Amino acid sequence: VAGTPSQPRTRFTIGHECGHAFFFRPSPGQAQRIIPASVPAKKMSREEWLCNEFARALLVPNRWKRDVLGRDVQMSEICSLARSLSVSTEVLVRRVLYDWSEWASSVFYSVWFDSDNCNVRIFRGTKSQSRPDSTPTREAVKSVCEKGRRPLRSWLQSSYSVKDDDIVESDSTTWWRISKQHPVGRQTTEV
Repeated sequence: VAGTPSQPRTRFTIGHECGHAFFFRPSPGQAQRIIPASVPAKKMSREEWLCNEFARALLVPNRWKRDVLGRDVQMSEICSLARSLSVSTEVLVRRVLYDWSEWASSVFYSVWFDSDNCNVRIFRGTKSQSRPDSTPTREAVKSVCEKGRRPLRSWLQSSYSVKDDDIVESDSTTWWRISKQHPVGRQTTEV
């Protein structure tokens, strides 16, 4: 794992690499690759995607479904559950949204701040994909983020009625969730 990895990142990387084992079959002398090395990069990226899915399933097993099923869990609880599972918040959000198809009306945002800019990632539930206009765009979030974290929080609360428990800030990342339970207010990038 490159850099100075966190425990969740290390665990995910190990799970991901274990997933690659499923793309080989035992043969005398040496394991044989099921997908030949000459396969186009697009198909190889599918293998990477499948290995990510494997890692999520390994690290967040189905028995954890009962902790999130049928509940409108706040972002603070989601981050807490991710910590208790020693996975990143992104791993848990992806597992619940895409693998279990829960929280279908939610949109999750992750903003990573570094010294030069902010990186915005958006994770949409299946039902929220049909109405993306009711949630902030990546560009709108970036324009507010450039003003700092405090303006971001104010903007989310005033423009999108996001509650305090649905905004979680760590050292370099801010997560928030907008769901059907949140009435969408006026949409502006003004702070």
